[in-house]
Amino acid sequence: GGFIWDWVDQSRAVSLDSVGGGWDYYSEPYARKNLYPEDSKGKFFGYGGDWGDVPNDNSFCENGIISPDRTEQPEAAEVRYQYQSFWFSASPEQIARHEISVYNENNFSDLSEFDLNWKLLKNGIAIDSGIVENASAAPLSRADISVPFKVPEKCLSGDEFILDLSVAKKSDSRMLPAGTEIAYGQIPVSSSGRSVKNTAEADNFDVIETPDCYVPVGTDFSFRIEKSTGLMTKYSYKDAVLIEKGPDLNFWRGNVENDGGNARQKIFDTGWEHAAEKIYVDGIDLRDGSDGKKIVTSHLTLPNAGNTKADIEYTVSPDGSVKVAISVDAARSGMGGFIRVGSVMTLPEGTEQLKWYGNGPTETYSDRKTGGRQGIWESSVSEQFYPYMKADDCGNLTDVKWIAAADKNSSAGLLIAADGTVEASALHFLPGDLQRADHPFKLRPRTETYLNVDYGSLGVGSATCGQATLERYRLPSGRVYSWSYTIMPAVSMTDDALTTAAAKLRSDGVTIEDKSPNSLSIPVSSSAKLKSTDSGNAVSGSVTVPSCSSLEKSVSGKNSFTVEANVVPTGNPEFNMLVCDGDHGFALRTRNNSVDFFVHAGGDWRALYVEHSTTDGWIGSKHQIAGVYNASNNTLSLYVDGRIIGSREIGTDAGVEASAFPVTIGSCPETNRSSEADFYEVRIYSKALTESELASQNTASPAYSPDSEYVQLWLDFDNIAQAADEPSAPSMPGDANCDSKVNVADAVAILQYIANKSRYPLTGEGLLNADVDGTSGVTGTDATVVQKVDAGVLKQTDLPLS
Repeated sequence: GGFIWDWVDQSRAVSLDSVGGGWDYYSEPYARKNLYPEDSKGKFFGYGGDWGDVPNDNSFCENGIISPDRTEQPEAAEVRYQYQSFWFSASPEQIARHEISVYNENNFSDLSEFDLNWKLLKNGIAIDSGIVENASAAPLSRADISVPFKVPEKCLSGDEFILDLSVAKKSDSRMLPAGTEIAYGQIPVSSSGRSVKNTAEADNFDVIETPDCYVPVGTDFSFRIEKSTGLMTKYSYKDAVLIEKGPDLNFWRGNVENDGGNARQKIFDTGWEHAAEKIYVDGIDLRDGSDGKKIVTSHLTLPNAGNTKADIEYTVSPDGSVKVAISVDAARSGMGGFIRVGSVMTLPEGTEQLKWYGNGPTETYSDRKTGGRQGIWESSVSEQFYPYMKADDCGNLTDVKWIAAADKNSSAGLLIAADGTVEASALHFLPGDLQRADHPFKLRPRTETYLNVDYGSLGVGSATCGQATLERYRLPSGRVYSWSYTIMPAVSMTDDALTTAAAKLRSDGVTIEDKSPNSLSIPVSSSAKLKSTDSGNAVSGSVTVPSCSSLEKSVSGKNSFTVEANVVPTGNPEFNMLVCDGDHGFALRTRNNSVDFFVHAGGDWRALYVEHSTTDGWIGSKHQIAGVYNASNNTLSLYVDGRIIGSREIGTDAGVEASAFPVTIGSCPETNRSSEADFYEVRIYSKALTESELASQNTASPAYSPDSEYVQLWLDFDNIAQAADEPSAPSMPGDANCDSKVNVADAVAILQYIANKSRYPLTGEGLLNADVDGTSGVTGTDATVVQKVDAGVLKQTDLPLS
């Protein structure tokens, strides 16, 4: 079936009694089963050797994407997506005019025979939707279609908007009922939102040092950082333990079938399985942070992994949130590649509710996620286990912005909000449990929940009898891996409450005003740090430049461009990313005694690597580093401190490939390689600057000033627009849910808030907008006034009443 060999796992049910019993998965209420659901109880699906047959082919009958009882396995979702016949895309210019393109791969059917549904998602939640009228695309052709979505004028810099498109059957057929989805796609929509100050009062907050641990204690929360391990334990909020232990370092997963071939080809090192079982603490630092925060940093060595180094930085806020920043360096360990680079938290018994904002609704992996759909998804932890016949790793989630877990009987829980995205999973099994079991019946679900929050994991590949995992989905040990996320109590497990908390955290910071004609506002959020130095303001970490069609055009195609960064290197990592728009676009970086500039053109990397000291006199000093692509003669050139250090022809006139990733300062948005540098200025020009022109750019008489037509980006980190506090006056009286409209939804939001403030919170802006009845405080009368506006009895301009 499906033109796939094998389409289905070939097996038959075997009685558990014949093997002496075991876990009866198919008797569990959450078991995934299809045909003969009652008959499957007390049985498991067997493979070679389970009947005493010798010789046998072991699990070679387990090659399908459908289980023996015809339950779809998670990988079937990827196949379904790749088999669809309508494909959506849109350039930034199209999105600006509310237009998308669709390619119809069908030979005979027109798009007009189907419904084209759309939804605008804000942080994973649909805020508008509809059906595109008269949508048409002829067979084997492309068409441009208008979609009437509208991005709210008021939003935060951390808000994310996605246009979700779905093709569905208009009418019933013998095979499919009306409404069946046959294709879908998602297109990011850029927005310009404000940054906010996300601070908390520091009353009753401190970090206490004892002989055994550091204990941050504040109002309603506490936890420990053990001196013996450098790791967290007993994260508690309002006397409820949310995390028993962790985050702990974790470098292993229960192997999937293809991992055997990957191990034989040495794609990963099996020595990582026990790497985190022994930890030496080299030291623990405690220092004050900004806004009353306390920072505890554990410096660790892993003797089981060639003395791999790891740092875990805990930034504790007075409100109980903890930003965890982890760095792992195995470059000098002698170890091979990783199968996983991550962390794991042990959550208490009963933690069963699970929600996440990321790819879903089923598991995905780095090389098996094109069918993943961004949204907010809900599951139980038990349902995240899939009964692969050989008990493989399962439940992995990709491109996760946040994940939340709670006791099955609780309305509150634990929220993990990523800086950028992470991989994550939640199971009642440890990796070793899955590794040791060769059938699901040999597993025993633990009462605890194990929540993994990872930098990433090895792609699943096809190495059972084919090619190993492709290089771009591997995790080589010769580089430093860094990722971070914030742990916080979730006072409510509603979608609105979780996504509002995470979006506000992403919006925390200041905004840098671009001086170029594009006039971009670039948020410096939690993934970066702004600091003041004797030479002016500088930023470390990672800063993402918002989508801009003019900028993106200038660094792609047959267009000459120059990328310039004024930086102070603070370290010498394997890959020190300066400015980049992904591994398949352009990148300016340094390595150990090398300055690099490369572009992806003509289907290959075209790179210029120039030997240059990055040690003596380099670290701690300010340097101008620039890369130039000259489309007129197809050359790359590199400049340091106004002087050319190297140039080469790239061997193709195909032009630079357009990247699917944003221009990013301080990291690669595709590979997540980071930087160790302080950035003072970053500029991009739509011109190949000469040596003399570059040398002039840091003088009082630059060849090109910020308003030049050739300047596409001019960031001076002294040019700050400070983040706003929560407003002190209503922005739109009556608009309690802050969606730029006043209607019955606002009245409902007010009544929900009155009924349960913790479960249905309003933002500070929403509270100001909600108070419209002329008396102080939000009451039921405010909801009545809003209903009168919705009914036309009052005008919105009459609010607030006096």
